[in-house]
Amino acid sequence: MPQWKIAEGHYEMDPIRIHFREDIEVDHQFPICARITWELAEPDNAGLPAADELQQIDDFNQTLQDQLEKPGLSVLTMVLMSDGQCQWIFYIADTERFEEVLHKTLAEGEFPIEASVDRDPQWELYQRLLSGIQHSSDSIASGSQEAD
Repeated sequence: MPQWKIAEGHYEMDPIRIHFREDIEVDHQFPICARITWELAEPDNAGLPAADELQQIDDFNQTLQDQLEKPGLSVLTMVLMSDGQCQWIFYIADTERFEEVLHKTLAEGEFPIEASVDRDPQWELYQRLLSGIQHSSDSIASGSQEAD
């Protein structure tokens, strides 16, 4: 079972909340970074979702983990919430296979999401964000706690 942590703070004056995993290492079988971005319908003054949309996002998050985080397909490394968006960062093995499973997962609903993929065999995005969380006293790492 993955070990998730939560960090809250500010990034460029905007509040940010990050759920992240420290229990994983760069895995070269997943050389592609896939980002799924949910545009919030009505973010609050801090750019975060209202309670009802947060519940939808939590349900969507669980569906993504259940359907996409499978051996040989992908690993979910972070979920970021800030500035009117929620973003899931996966590292994947194969773009076509990941997109096929994602489309099947989303077939039963309409979701305000966009997906993008980029080659990132060294997991540079993940490492840069994790480093910012762990080492920045001014921005993201103002609070951190264990989460399931």
